[in-house]
Amino acid sequence: MMSNKRMFDGQGSMSNKMTSRPVEEETRTTRDVCNIYVSGTTEMFGHPPNETSNSMSEGLHPTKTWGLDYYFMIFNKMYIADVLQMRENTMFPGTYLYRSHPLFKVDVMGVVVKVEQNHTCFTYTVDDGTGVIPCCCWRKEFFNMSDPGCDWSGLPTDLRGLAAGIADHKTHEGYVLGDLIQVRGKVKMFRDQREVVATYHTRLDDPMEEVLRLAELPKIYRKNYDQPFQLPHKVAREIDCNRRETVTGVLSKESLVLQAKNTMTDYFLENQIREITPDSLLREIDSKLLSAGEQKKQCVQDALTRLENAGLVCVRREKQRYVLEVLTHPSALQKTLYDILDKQCSKSKHADVGCHFLHLHQEVCRTFQYAKVKINAVRTCLTRLEEHSDVIRTTVDRYRTVPS
Repeated sequence: MMSNKRMFDGQGSMSNKMTSRPVEEETRTTRDVCNIYVSGTTEMFGHPPNETSNSMSEGLHPTKTWGLDYYFMIFNKMYIADVLQMRENTMFPGTYLYRSHPLFKVDVMGVVVKVEQNHTCFTYTVDDGTGVIPCCCWRKEFFNMSDPGCDWSGLPTDLRGLAAGIADHKTHEGYVLGDLIQVRGKVKMFRDQREVVATYHTRLDDPMEEVLRLAELPKIYRKNYDQPFQLPHKVAREIDCNRRETVTGVLSKESLVLQAKNTMTDYFLENQIREITPDSLLREIDSKLLSAGEQKKQCVQDALTRLENAGLVCVRREKQRYVLEVLTHPSALQKTLYDILDKQCSKSKHADVGCHFLHLHQEVCRTFQYAKVKINAVRTCLTRLEEHSDVIRTTVDRYRTVPS
């Protein structure tokens, strides 16, 4: 009925009463085997568990890109010695660096060798054979939390009180010396000492769990932690461009295109532009652009392409010229799309379920004026029509006109 494993969530759950008992002979024997295994880890896998700070890479990526590192957001299984020797980032307290990987959450496993307690938390000193580290486990009653696992409503009435009493004793008994526990939490500094503030911790009844962890860690280090943190190609290229711009003072093409795009967007909003030809637009914003000559025309063209791909503008073809339509206002494309949708919904196959937006895009592209309209432009117009209650969405991708 009751599981032997005692699990504790982030704020811990133990009582003020702590009883100490000698470590069982079986636990000591298992611990000796684990220590022998750890001492041979270097020879077997070629990675000394406490050799961290000497091999840390000094080349670090900007802090705004740390979220792109997978290991920054997970609980990293590590040796306790490495947790103790990780270099702290002084500019951002609470973050640490293992080689080129920024991290602040760890997952450690070891034997309890010391127990301390006060009215707010228990502090367990955990030893995994490479080092010892305090682990802070908050008392559940300090946060007035209820244990979600203690629901005895499904038991007979006679057994509910007995089960609740056993659960309360097990829950509040806490860990004792010699218990093998797993702790996941954030690395913190408390009174000039590094510790793990637990968000999850549990006792492991199988002593082989530690042996399996010691066999797993060298592979994790070799395949993951020891590999350099590499940014995605697009992000790395952007950082390199920004660095070159800072050194040389010359803006890159990407920056010029982005500046032209922002300039056009601001011009459309400030002047409430609904339609404009590309030549007129270039004359209006010419003085605000940072590029010059042929580069200016190319930057404007690239910026218009980005706005078109984003569904903010579209190009309408007329007999002698091309006209830009700003889709943030009522536009000719919006009226054309409504007429096409109304015609399609008059057919029996679209009368009830509506017309798919991909089919609407195909129908719009068959017209002379909007032969090269982007699909995002169609979606923008459909969204505006829906906001004004001119059309309704029957499913996530299907639309129909509002019945009159």
